[in-house]
Amino acid sequence: EKLKGSRGWVENFPKGLERLIQHPDWLSRKCPIPCQDDFKYWDWENVRTKQQIPFSDPETGKKDWNFDLQEVKCKSSHGRDTNVLVVGGYELRKYFEQEIKEKMIHRVPSSPIDSAIDSANGQDDEDETNDNQDAYDWSIRLGASSAEATAFTDLDQEEDIWDFVSALMARSGVIRFQPWIARDVESFIKKASLPLNVDYDSIHVRRGDKLEQESKREVNSFWRARGYGKGTGRKIPRNYIPFSHYVGQGYHKRPCNADGEAHLVYVATDDPKVIKQELTGMKKDDLGFTVMNKCHKFNFIFGPTPKDDTPSHLNSEGGHRNCVDRYNRNIAGIADLLILAKSNLFVGEFNSNWGRLVRVFRMRLNDELLMATEEVEEGDLDDGEQPEGEKRRRAAKTVADPVLTKGLKVAWGNRHPGPLGL
Repeated sequence: EKLKGSRGWVENFPKGLERLIQHPDWLSRKCPIPCQDDFKYWDWENVRTKQQIPFSDPETGKKDWNFDLQEVKCKSSHGRDTNVLVVGGYELRKYFEQEIKEKMIHRVPSSPIDSAIDSANGQDDEDETNDNQDAYDWSIRLGASSAEATAFTDLDQEEDIWDFVSALMARSGVIRFQPWIARDVESFIKKASLPLNVDYDSIHVRRGDKLEQESKREVNSFWRARGYGKGTGRKIPRNYIPFSHYVGQGYHKRPCNADGEAHLVYVATDDPKVIKQELTGMKKDDLGFTVMNKCHKFNFIFGPTPKDDTPSHLNSEGGHRNCVDRYNRNIAGIADLLILAKSNLFVGEFNSNWGRLVRVFRMRLNDELLMATEEVEEGDLDDGEQPEGEKRRRAAKTVADPVLTKGLKVAWGNRHPGPLGL
C-alpha cells in the first residue's frame, strides 16, 4: 500500500490498527497475515457474518446472536496449510467467555477437601498439573519472570488473576504507538492548558450511546437509588450521570482544601459542552475556582476543543467519513488516555472501555507477593510441614493485594472490570 504524504508516496505504509500501534513480533511470532492471496477484508467479513445466527431470548424477548464458529482452511504465502478462526470483537468476547475463560482461572485446589471435590467431579491430578503449567506458561509469554509466574499460579481468586494479567500487560509494552502517532500526541498535549510538571488529578466522563445501550442497567440503578423511575413521577435520564457525582466520589473522603491550593483536575469527556454548563451552576470563589460543599476547591482543565465545539473523542457524532477528522479524533483520544494514566488520582468507571484501559496502565505487581513466594522456595518454612505448592499458596494469601493500583476511584457501576477487553 502507498500513502501520499508531503514528501511524496510512502511505500508499505502500515494497514489497519498498525497505523496507530507497533505490532509486537512476539504476538504473531513474525508470521505474516494468513491467506492473503485467497482472502481480502470483505472475504473474511463474509465468513464472519454467515456464522451469525439471530435469536430472541424466550423469557425476556431480547434479541441477540449465537455463533456457529467455523475454522477456514487456506494456504498461507509460504504454502503452508493454515486454519483460521474468523471473529469480530463481539464474537471474540463470546468465544472467550464460553471456551477460554474458565481454563484461564482454573488452579490446583488449595486444600485436601477441594482436591477430593475435584476428584469426585472427574478431575485427576494430571489434569490439575497441566492446568497450572498452562497458567505458568501464559504468564511467561506476557513477560513474567519465573518467580512472578510461580506467584501467578498460586492465585485462586478470579479478580486477582485478571489484575495480575493487567499488571503484566501494562509492563510488557504491548501497546507502543507508531512514531508519527507519538509525535502528534505530544503536540496535542502541549496545546492543552494542563501543566504537566505539577501534580494533577483526572476525571473521565463517558456519556451518550454508551450509557443508553451497554450501561443502561447501571444507569437505571443509579437513578432509582435517588428516587427516580416508575411510580415516582420522575423520569430516569437515560444517558446522563451528573458530573458533580464523579467529583463527589473522588474527593468526599479527602481533607478539605477550600482555604488552600485548588485541586488541579483534567477532565476527559465526549460531552465537554454540557459539563462546562454544569460547572457554571456550581459555586465559584473570588479567583474563579469551583468550590463544592464549602470544602473542596477545584481548577478544572479541559483538552483542546474544535472551533465548532464538537467533541474530539473517538465515538462522538460527526466527522466519521473524513479521514483527517478521524485521525484527529484518534490523536485526541490517545492524548486523553496518556494524561489520565499519568495522573495522581483517576476518577472514572468501567462501563467505558477507556476507563478499563486507563486502569490497566495504572497497575503494577506487588513486590510483597513475590517476596512471600520466594521465601517459601528458599525453605524458610519447616520441611515436611506441607507440600511446597500448598506452603506457597498460604504465603501468597497473606498478601492482601497481589497487584497495586495507583490512586483510583470508581464513580458508579461495577467496582471491578473483570477480564481485559470484555
